[in-house]
Amino acid sequence: MKPIPIAVAVFACALLIPGCGPADPPEINKGIADNYQTFYDKGASDRPGAAAALQAAKKADPANGYSDYLESWLKVQDKDFAGALEAIKTGNGAKKVVIYVTAPPPTDSMPTLGRVRQVGFSTEKFASFPDIAPEYFSEVRKMGYRVAQAEPVCSLSVLNGAGVVRKAYQSEIEFWKSKKDQAKVEATQRQLDAFAAWYDTFQTDLASKVADLVEEAAKVAGMSESEKMDYAQGKPIKDSHKVEVADKKREALYAEEINSLRKSLKTMPKPE
Repeated sequence: MKPIPIAVAVFACALLIPGCGPADPPEINKGIADNYQTFYDKGASDRPGAAAALQAAKKADPANGYSDYLESWLKVQDKDFAGALEAIKTGNGAKKVVIYVTAPPPTDSMPTLGRVRQVGFSTEKFASFPDIAPEYFSEVRKMGYRVAQAEPVCSLSVLNGAGVVRKAYQSEIEFWKSKKDQAKVEATQRQLDAFAAWYDTFQTDLASKVADLVEEAAKVAGMSESEKMDYAQGKPIKDSHKVEVADKKREALYAEEINSLRKSLKTMPKPE
C-alpha cells in the first residue's frame, strides 16, 4: 500500500463565506507539521536546528506527547538513554498523541515515524544502560502502543508503533537471557507471543482490506494510464468529472481502511 495525499474537495460556499465550509480535522496543523518536517530534515546534520524546530512544536501544543517521543530520538543520538527515558515517560503521561499533518489523510507525509521506530530499536543497546533497561523497555512499549493509537489513524503509524512494541519485547528477552534469568525470559516471551498473535492477525486483515487507493480510484473513474499518473502526482486532468469520481472513490476506500484499523486497534494488547 502506498498512501498518497488526496486533494480536498471545497464547497463553493466555503470559498465565499468564511466558516461556511467543513472545519479541518484537529490533526491538520500546518505550523506544527512543518516543524516536524524540519525536525526530520535537520535531524541527521543539524542537531540544534532540529531541536529548535521540535521546541517550536512543543510550545505550540505542550499537551501532545508525540513531540516528547521525537525529543527522545535526539537523546538517543547523543547516547543519553536516561534522558531518552525521561522524554518517553513525559510523552506517555501526555494527554494526547497527535501526528500533525498538513492535509487530510490518506497521506504519506509522516517521515518522523521513522525516528520513533529508531528509538524502539535503541532497546537492543541495553548493554549501555543496564540499570534502567527494564524500565526503558516498558516505557518504550507504552510509547509504541500510543503511537499506534495516535491520530490521525493511519496504517503507517499503526505498523510503526506495533513494530516498536515488538522490538522492545525482543530486546527485553535478550536482556534477561544475558542475566540468566529464565523465569523472566519465559514471562516476557509469553507477552511477546500474545502481542505477535494480534500483530499477525492485524497484518493479514489489513492486507485483505487495504487497496492501492490511487489504482482503484483511477480504475473506477476510467482514467487512462497517463491520467492516473498525473492524478497520483496531484497534477491537473482535463476531465474534471473523472477527478470527482476518483476522489469520491478514494475517500470511500480510505474510510473503509480506517474503520478496519480502528476495529483492530480495539483488540491490540496493551503492553505492560
